[in-house]
Amino acid sequence: MKELITEKRIGVIAGGVSAEREVSLKSGNAVFDALKGRGYDAVFIDASETLCETLGKEGIEIAFLALHGGWGEDGSVQGMLEVMGMPYTGSGVLASALAMDKEASKKIFQHHGLNVPPYIIVGSGYRSSEAEEDINISPPFPAPWVVKPSREGSSVGVNIINTHEELKEAIKEALAYGSRVVVESFIEGREVHAGVLGESVLGGVEVRPGRSFYDYDSKYTPD
Repeated sequence: MKELITEKRIGVIAGGVSAEREVSLKSGNAVFDALKGRGYDAVFIDASETLCETLGKEGIEIAFLALHGGWGEDGSVQGMLEVMGMPYTGSGVLASALAMDKEASKKIFQHHGLNVPPYIIVGSGYRSSEAEEDINISPPFPAPWVVKPSREGSSVGVNIINTHEELKEAIKEALAYGSRVVVESFIEGREVHAGVLGESVLGGVEVRPGRSFYDYDSKYTPD
């Protein structure tokens, strides 16, 4: 007879070191409280460089990933758990890595014939630490432009801008979150989110933010 999940020790992994740490901690605590309230043997774990060791010390048998951003959404932690032979929630290594990397995912979409907004990539030749660096970028498509880090989530470092001067500043800001930046054409339209679990669609919700777009504050601030 298979052992019930309630009899296994579940590690709720949250926090970490990404720009989305605070949001991850809130997600993790909500999951932890829900599991404990339903009788599961759950342990809250704030992810750090000693995560592998911590999982062993705590006797974790299943990982519930509540990490946001790097490590937990880019396939890094998933790869570690695969090596450890520990089951975990969410997508696997490859799906996580591709979904987190906007440049890579765009190329996959294009390969399969899907339309994506026109875009260019500002590469690692630019460094955010050089605040006065002259970033001369002229996208081959008209403004407005969306500027975003290639490997961040929760709209961290995202700006919608209209002028070349704003473009330089937006690129500098985005470079603070990684070495590659996506500059793409802004496409105006309705935004609809649909959850998918396996092959089941969980329904759709139209997003109507009170701000100029669905930014970090719109996602995580009440009202």
